[in-house]
Amino acid sequence: MAQQIHRIEKEFIFKTLIDNQSPVAAHHGQSRFRGIITKADKKVINLTLEHTNPDVLKKSVELRLFFRFRGTPITCRSKILSVDGDTLTLQAPDEVYRDLSRNFERVEAGSHMSLIMLINGERLKIDFPASESFYEPEEPDLDFNFDASRISELLKTFRERSAAFASENKITMFRERRPTDVVERLLALSGKIIILPFEDLDNFTLVRSKLATQILKEDDLQRIFREAGEDPMLAASQLTDHVNKIHSQRVWHELYCPVLYREYVVGYIYLMRADIQTTPFTQEHLEMVHQFSRLLSYSLKLNGYFKSEPVKEEFNKSELVDISGSGLLFSYPLDGPSIQLYTDVELTVKIDELSIPILGRVVRKFRDAGRIYLGVQFIDLSDNDQHTLLKELYGENYDGQIEIAAD
Repeated sequence: MAQQIHRIEKEFIFKTLIDNQSPVAAHHGQSRFRGIITKADKKVINLTLEHTNPDVLKKSVELRLFFRFRGTPITCRSKILSVDGDTLTLQAPDEVYRDLSRNFERVEAGSHMSLIMLINGERLKIDFPASESFYEPEEPDLDFNFDASRISELLKTFRERSAAFASENKITMFRERRPTDVVERLLALSGKIIILPFEDLDNFTLVRSKLATQILKEDDLQRIFREAGEDPMLAASQLTDHVNKIHSQRVWHELYCPVLYREYVVGYIYLMRADIQTTPFTQEHLEMVHQFSRLLSYSLKLNGYFKSEPVKEEFNKSELVDISGSGLLFSYPLDGPSIQLYTDVELTVKIDELSIPILGRVVRKFRDAGRIYLGVQFIDLSDNDQHTLLKELYGENYDGQIEIAAD
């Protein structure tokens, strides 16, 4: 794992490089240059090269510097401020790193590189509609005293409780049928709770609620239907017609809550308020129905409702950050698969039309506000594939190994 070098030690290392005239490598893309540092202060570094290339080495070009100090690979990034013959004036690097385990140069992933991860999982044999939401069934914390030990009792309890505030309640499953009308299609595409009319959402306090991301907003309509290949304006018109129709039948409020199993909408819970029940559903009603939907999904799973088979599926939401001849760093969204340290992962690195299969081990894991990052060390890569990878990363005449020594 790379370690950042602190300021005082960094100054000592550069002073030693100057005193010993130790060799330093400067890389830009697949262009390689070798030289010595003749000056280093808080603002600039002067690097005198053995040979130069004015077509590559120009002002503002970014370089990666590599050298060894007491046997340890050291690397940093810098930018050319000016060029005077074979001497480059570089911006002093803010960060310098040592890596006790790294013997290959790390290369930033270009737009021609991508990564596919194979994950062990299960594929449902039942043809449920797939949504843009995801829920892995687990026993939820119960606030409404539901009992999931028997599905029949669970359904009975829900019907009794919902009868106290809904004119009608029913559960529809998509096991033998597909979504038909505009509301069912919207429910299946989004995997989110739908409350009609949309004006009813004004009655809920969702800013700090766990349900804030679970409820469909009116602003989402056009995007969802457009991404599904449907005419957004036509779908919105059909939704308006639906609301007008139910109002003409004295149905004032509707609530549709999907039953999610992973990304699949396996069914939904429907409640309505009609006739003298003119006030909208409350937030407590909404939270109870949502909890029931989670518990129903969990109960269905326990009772073998979802038949599946083991598969290895491609996960295509990974982004390659950088790669070397011995490992790589990639990221994926927070809602992606759960992968622990020291887990072995099957990867395919794609460079243009090439596909290179690699077995790696997760040796580093961290996250930021939106993504999880995994550092992977290669543990199984064929000789032919390694030769191909090194050639693509470093060019014909360089194998990526950091061989430059400094004492």
